[in-house]
Amino acid sequence: MSLFRFDAEDPSSMPAEFRGKLAGMYGWGNDQEVYAALPEDKRAALLLIARRLGQKDLWKAVGRIVNVYGVGGVGLYFAALIDLESELRGRRDFTPRFARHRDNSGGFLERHRRHASLHFLYIDRLGAERE
Repeated sequence: MSLFRFDAEDPSSMPAEFRGKLAGMYGWGNDQEVYAALPEDKRAALLLIARRLGQKDLWKAVGRIVNVYGVGGVGLYFAALIDLESELRGRRDFTPRFARHRDNSGGFLERHRRHASLHFLYIDRLGAERE
């Protein structure tokens, strides 16, 4: 089964796996409207990351997507549906080593990949939920 099928005939046609995750992003409306309005670089970034998360069985962790980064650095800012820190800490294919940035509380880096490795960062704000 292939996740996140891309329709070359209609590039604005949203893959079913994005249902319930894009609504309201950038104030643009429902899931399909947001997907159709995304610039090509952000749509490509979303598909690339979603496919990799699916391959690693981590798409289940992605809740509402707040932001998608395309040109200049591919990334997603999303609300996690599961305790992602516990999930990644218990896996051999991710490590917290070298994953933390100066402005983040912590993170995890996908191991054994030279290029395009998944990198998760989080921020713990005092008295607030994790970002």
